[in-house]
Amino acid sequence: MPEPEASQFILDASDDNFDELVLINSLKGPVLVNYWSKKVGPCIRQYPVLEKLANEFAGRFLLVNLNTDEHRSLAKDYGVTSLPTLKLFQKGVVVETLHGYQDEGDMKRVMARYMPRASDKVLSGAVKLFQQGEVEDALVMLAEATIEDPQNIRLPLTMARLLVSEGRPSEAMNLLASMPLEQRDDIEAKTLRGQIGFILVVGDEPAPEQWQASIEEDAGDCEPRYQLAALHALNDEYGQAMQGFYDILQIDPQYSDGAARQALITLFLILGDEHELVVEYRAKLQKMNH
Repeated sequence: MPEPEASQFILDASDDNFDELVLINSLKGPVLVNYWSKKVGPCIRQYPVLEKLANEFAGRFLLVNLNTDEHRSLAKDYGVTSLPTLKLFQKGVVVETLHGYQDEGDMKRVMARYMPRASDKVLSGAVKLFQQGEVEDALVMLAEATIEDPQNIRLPLTMARLLVSEGRPSEAMNLLASMPLEQRDDIEAKTLRGQIGFILVVGDEPAPEQWQASIEEDAGDCEPRYQLAALHALNDEYGQAMQGFYDILQIDPQYSDGAARQALITLFLILGDEHELVVEYRAKLQKMNH
């Protein structure tokens, strides 16, 4: 890694100061830990991007570099098995993990989700109103705040979640679809869109017995398979859900414009790259593609 410019927003971690630099500081604001090695080329390319952002954000997050060649145990403690790896800490815990090289645009989108904004006070007030039963007032407050601060993705995402909790998933989906393209590509937005999609497929009155009977009657009928797999996903039965979507891919990869593949990707996002089911079914998809 090139010799960094002196900056109060960029620090180096060691076994002696990791808790203070990362865990304690993350109680005050976001701390991004850059796990790197001078032996890994992408780490060298990654650092200038991180250095630029740390200085550009000027203290809204702290960048902490951890040399894994010198502090292997610290990397192992947090499950770092590949480099570069970036872990974002808030309130003492990891809230985001990024593997591999990240360009400036991707990093800005990730960090923006955790940077405090003035409109967050409006968001907090709207949530309190919602909890007090003032549903429409809360939704109007969030809608107005979104217009005033379109950069705060937390506003429409929160509004969509509240709509879902009120049994209005179609409105929530329309809201997410109206977001700017850059925000629609956000991982959290994609995940929420996929979850709402499952809700819409299952409907208000799930009929798992009927769907199972339809599958037994016609093994090639993908619609009941998709409905049943979506229900499993909503019930957190992820193994059954993934198998159901994977079965559809084997029967008809193009079913409903590739809906089964997209559903699997949604589940990958929900569970994270290191979950055993994600590892298993990602490998299956790769085999299918070859």
